[in-house]
Amino acid sequence: MEKKPGFPIFKEKLCYNQWWRRKMKQYQIFFVLLYVPAMLLYAYTTGKMNRKVAAANKIVCSSLFFTVSMVGFLGDSERSTKWLLLFAVFFSMVGDIVLIWDFVKGGISFLIGNLLFSWYLFMLLKKTSASFLIFYFLLLFLLLGVLLWLEKTKKIDLSKLKSFRIYMVSVISQGSLGLLLMLVSDLTKYRILGLGNLLFMISDYFLALLIFGNQHRTFFRVMNILTYFTGMMLIAIIMGC
Repeated sequence: MEKKPGFPIFKEKLCYNQWWRRKMKQYQIFFVLLYVPAMLLYAYTTGKMNRKVAAANKIVCSSLFFTVSMVGFLGDSERSTKWLLLFAVFFSMVGDIVLIWDFVKGGISFLIGNLLFSWYLFMLLKKTSASFLIFYFLLLFLLLGVLLWLEKTKKIDLSKLKSFRIYMVSVISQGSLGLLLMLVSDLTKYRILGLGNLLFMISDYFLALLIFGNQHRTFFRVMNILTYFTGMMLIAIIMGC
């Protein structure tokens, strides 16, 4: 009897170590070797409040993850569907750089990127089962509840910039879809893509605590950098897989 695809429908039996050995290309390995020290240096210089050096490191990291994403996109046979992902990465890079000078304009660029990420993840998940929408909305409302709890307990004060709530809804949607993709997919590359988007969302919770809170600012700043740029590194690698 033929076995029908269930939920999830993606099947892959490679363990993570096998996947990295088979799928990682030389340029991606070179990218990781450059990117990780640059990311750590950015986190260190930001923690030390060395703004000029930190800004330079941020631009380097952002340019690296977009360049690798572009190379991966151009060499991939699935370009017809990955253009959404490429544009999402592009707007994230632009948001990173603009954010150095203008928080609101940088946030708008990130918002566009978040919506594109969500669109791409939604397209992947709709191939599984319509029931994924139930779990998506459950995750979405749960994570929005965390944001409301942070406001209610005065850990953050979003009244300073009410439009940030709209941004957080977009990134929570993205993170919820990423987490769901991790849970339902047996394809390693999609699990890694889901993890990258989940880390992206987590980084913005740290950002909210950093910008709109008043405690542990150095810790939240460093954690925002590490979670965001690690997430973008994973997404950039998946562009070529």
